[in-house]
Amino acid sequence: MNFFQAQDAARRSTSRLVVLFGLAIVVLVVVSYLLVSAVLWMYRHEVPSLYHATVSSTQNWEFFSIAIAVVLTLLITGSLYQILVLAGGGYVVPVVSNLLVFWVLWMYRHEVFSVYRTTVPWAQSWELFITTSGVILALIIAGSLYKLLVLSGGGRVVAEALGGEALSPDSKDPLQRRTLNVVEEMAIASGTPVPQVYVLPESGINAFAAGYSPSDAVIGLTRGAMKSLSRTELQGVTAHEFSHILNGDMRLNMRVTGLLHGILLISLFGRMLMRARGRKAGAVVFAGLGLFIAGWAGFFFGSLIKAGISRQREFLADASAVQFTRDPQGIAGALKRIGGYPEQSIVAEPAAEQISHSFFAQVFARSRFSFATHPPLKERIRRIDPGWDGQFPSPGKPTADADRDPDESAAPVTPVTASIAATAALALLNEAGQMDVARLGYAKGLIDTLPDHLLEGVRDPYSARAIIYALIVAQSDRQWHEAQLAHLKEHGDQGIHDLTLDFLRVVPGLKQTDRLPLVDLALPALRSMSLAQFTRFRQNLVKLVSIDSDIQVFEWALHRILIHHLDSAFVRPSARTRTMKSLQQLSGPCLTVLSFLAHSGAATPEAANSALKEALDSAGLSGVDRQALTAKLASFDELGQALDALAGLKPTAKQGFLQACVACVVADDQVVVEEMELLRAFADILDCPVPPVVLGQNPLTG
Repeated sequence: MNFFQAQDAARRSTSRLVVLFGLAIVVLVVVSYLLVSAVLWMYRHEVPSLYHATVSSTQNWEFFSIAIAVVLTLLITGSLYQILVLAGGGYVVPVVSNLLVFWVLWMYRHEVFSVYRTTVPWAQSWELFITTSGVILALIIAGSLYKLLVLSGGGRVVAEALGGEALSPDSKDPLQRRTLNVVEEMAIASGTPVPQVYVLPESGINAFAAGYSPSDAVIGLTRGAMKSLSRTELQGVTAHEFSHILNGDMRLNMRVTGLLHGILLISLFGRMLMRARGRKAGAVVFAGLGLFIAGWAGFFFGSLIKAGISRQREFLADASAVQFTRDPQGIAGALKRIGGYPEQSIVAEPAAEQISHSFFAQVFARSRFSFATHPPLKERIRRIDPGWDGQFPSPGKPTADADRDPDESAAPVTPVTASIAATAALALLNEAGQMDVARLGYAKGLIDTLPDHLLEGVRDPYSARAIIYALIVAQSDRQWHEAQLAHLKEHGDQGIHDLTLDFLRVVPGLKQTDRLPLVDLALPALRSMSLAQFTRFRQNLVKLVSIDSDIQVFEWALHRILIHHLDSAFVRPSARTRTMKSLQQLSGPCLTVLSFLAHSGAATPEAANSALKEALDSAGLSGVDRQALTAKLASFDELGQALDALAGLKPTAKQGFLQACVACVVADDQVVVEEMELLRAFADILDCPVPPVVLGQNPLTG
């Protein structure tokens, strides 16, 4: 399954989640109705008018038998589900569960009809049911919307709710620096923006990834993981979390958290009623108890949903980690170390229960009324290491040999600096969202070979701004440098002009393939700006690009990448699911971008038209009228609006669009590195990370 297929699968899982969530609400409403009716019967003498309007005193034993039957059905069904999941029951689970429900209803069929016909009048029963349903639905919807609104702040909100502390990108602490280096290498190797890293004050070994997109993603690790794992094991765990980022699991996990909060709110509301005081408090307390039980019944089903979605994705993420690092001992070693560690993967923070499905391993020693969100450790280990002897290692410090990088002895890997064969460019798109040992080696080599003051600067919030300014200025013709620097002197932060001038002496010497990774490395530091600093930084970027009357395409793309990834840190991203569209539905924006690429990279109008035709044929848009766009090149504003619209494409449609972009630029049978980097920039803006091109991965020409 490639990146686009994984994203599409995650989108379908979201749809299934909504259906399952709806079924859980139905169960919750029915159980609540039965429990409220039971409370009314128990207190029929204290509230006779309300009781006689809803539930008669006759046939009460049949009424309770139905309530008990429903509750037992829930418990037995859930237990059976858990057993069958652990045994790999597959489709047996829903079949057997439904048969069990029908069997219970059949056993109590006489009582059901008796109670319905003789004790609950039509009008009054519907009034009670509608009232109960309205209250329950209102609480669930309000709770879920509130939680989703809170979570719309991105992964940072989740990390801080868990008590996490953001690691400073320029940290000199050895353990923190090692962790940050591993995350940076993974991000560069996969073509994703470097996520913010948080450390949780927990002694257990665990990690998580949270966020709605790569732009607002964070990776969190417990202090126990940072201290106890070797670099190889840490790399395996980090690769596992990057798999969740790349495959769309994060967004799904955030939605699960938000929706289940609404269900849990019922039990919290019931707990409040149980604390009632006063002469008439008895009925209120029992009503609260009923809601509490009903809430946990709903949360019980919610836990089933969470476990069902999470468990299989954990296996996939484990497999991806092995694929990314080509070192099964990394992630297998981390899982073994958890098994032999006294605290294992336990996270003591109570808030961890709400996002337990987002962690690397089980956060509680026991399920606490919910089901295990992760497969058993031994099963995960044996899938990765079939020859494992079943023994967990004793806790202790990682050995020096364990800290050695698996690819340390490999030959240095360098980026492609020549032109790329057309077939190689097309093949590279299939590697979106992927990484491998060669690219990890390139990423590590890039970090190791960058000039020290440039590497230190890109990790500092103040210097990182100057480096970005220098990258933008370096893309312009020299005749515009003076005006751009003068603008910074007048409108930039104090001293930023001199610092930009200093970095401008170094940046032009960078390889072309190092520019995008340098921007990605700067993102964690740039996210630590204040809102006022970001506003000024954003305005300066726009001005630096627009001062040059002859704007370079890559100059504009760098600016768009920065704004795309930083806006989510300062402007609350949307948690709403946008309507996914096809290429045919967005043929206009697609035509705008393809026409821009064709005209900006072709030597003659004829060559541009030929390239555009090949691109449209590749996208299945050969019938689109392109006469209006062949006369002139689209403006950068129009290009930006088109890319914003194309962000709403279905994942597989994004793949088709990017393939059309490649077809456009390879119309002359080869792609220079500048064109490939531009394609990577466009893909990045669409949240489709394309890894760097390195020697040994693609054939070269020229």
